[in-house]
Amino acid sequence: MLDYHIHTNMSDDSDTPYTAQAERAIRLGLKEICFTDHHDPDYTDPDFPFLLDFPKYHNMLEEAAERYYKDIIIKRGMELGIQSSCLDKCVDSARNYHYDFIIGSFHMVSGVPVDFKEFYEGKSSLEVQEEYYNYMLECVKEFKDYSVLGHINLVDRYQHLYMPGEPLNPPEVMEIIREVLKIVIYDGKGIEFNTSAFRYRTPVTLPTTEILKMYKELGGEIITLGSDAHTPEYIALNFREAADLIGTLGFRYVCSFTEMQPDFIKVEHL
Repeated sequence: MLDYHIHTNMSDDSDTPYTAQAERAIRLGLKEICFTDHHDPDYTDPDFPFLLDFPKYHNMLEEAAERYYKDIIIKRGMELGIQSSCLDKCVDSARNYHYDFIIGSFHMVSGVPVDFKEFYEGKSSLEVQEEYYNYMLECVKEFKDYSVLGHINLVDRYQHLYMPGEPLNPPEVMEIIREVLKIVIYDGKGIEFNTSAFRYRTPVTLPTTEILKMYKELGGEIITLGSDAHTPEYIALNFREAADLIGTLGFRYVCSFTEMQPDFIKVEHL
């Protein structure tokens, strides 16, 4: 098993040193992990600027890989917040240092964090969903320096809190998602199955089974498993359920990454 979405205290929303995360993964018997700490240019929450100290971060990644090389493979990753207003900063962040893997995430839409109530106020659920996915579509047409899109339907996690009972992923939105996935596949990128939905009790998985089926039907094969763990107890949590689900949907592989290139691992071997 391998976990390709783990945070450390290099992210503004985690206090966990890399040693605790790595040692938990080793105790669980994982063969490989990737640290993917947050870098979100122009994020507007002053309490969580989400800006990596890149020299310090890459020293940590190198130190971690060397310290635990006998016990586990540790890859160099980052979770990069994509915003149309600062794509040049996103490109520089991805290219100025050496990575094995980059998660492209959408934590903000038009300058507003998607976990803020104000993103949902005064809108219908359809308007919220269309705004989120049209923004994603606009960005993936231009930005290519990522490996997979992370928790692609992150908006669902917060909509069900701020707009309880309102429908998620209506048919009109699924057509926008289809266009996003076509570009992802054409560009040789992938998507992430993020198991944090289980612990947050989100009413749908991240992605939903409908999105996963659509991705598979369109020819998508690149998919990673990520816990989004900010503390050790969540590393690889619910990975068996995740592997079983994607297996039943017809995915034969999950991916690890080296030098931004996917390596395919049979689901049946997890």
